Amino acid sequence: MKPDPRWYLKLLLSVQVIDIIGKPNLSFSPEIPAVSGLHVQVLQEQDISELMEFQDSRCIGRTVVFSHEEAHARLESGWRCFGARRLGCMAGFVWFAPRALSSPDLHCEFEMDARSVMITNAFVAPEHRGRNVFPILMNESFRTLTELGYKRVYGFVHHGNRSSKKALAKHHFQTLGMILSGFVMGVYFFLPFIADDAGICVRFCGSPWLRWREFFRKRAGRAIG
Repeated sequence: MKPDPRWYLKLLLSVQVIDIIGKPNLSFSPEIPAVSGLHVQVLQEQDISELMEFQDSRCIGRTVVFSHEEAHARLESGWRCFGARRLGCMAGFVWFAPRALSSPDLHCEFEMDARSVMITNAFVAPEHRGRNVFPILMNESFRTLTELGYKRVYGFVHHGNRSSKKALAKHHFQTLGMILSGFVMGVYFFLPFIADDAGICVRFCGSPWLRWREFFRKRAGRAIG
């Protein structure tokens, strides 16, 4: 396979800005008009097959995907998944991770206290967007998480993702800091800027040389081929 020139450009220089956001009070949510036929519930083991069918048919190329085994492992380890169904058909979902979350893309791990969760994958089918499905999904998720004893929710989003940030701002998410990461001459840099009292910290878990390792693996593979 011919090498992608963009891969080499990113090897020389690439920068991304990630905003760290948070909602300090889960019990406070905006008033959202009801949607006829919409029901939100905590998904359980028996719902994974339906969740996977929805993901595989609707989410490919739109959000981070997960396997059946990963969904099972998440539920086993205490993650919460909320699903929105309208007229009996799944319309969207959102995942929350308690206490800690690893990000393979950023090569880091986020850590929170025992009463905090981090929003991860969230998706609403296109035909249900603009109809308050996502706001109601979030509100009901926050209400249930509050009943389970959680106090705060965090998330991270690309700085330029205005649509996601706008949607979360309606639920009183605030920017708590940012992460600058990328590559300079193939060396990975990771610079977090988060307030000490934000209630969340981030730890770099990778190697600055990971891109060079990948580079030499690709060259070795082409040489063998």
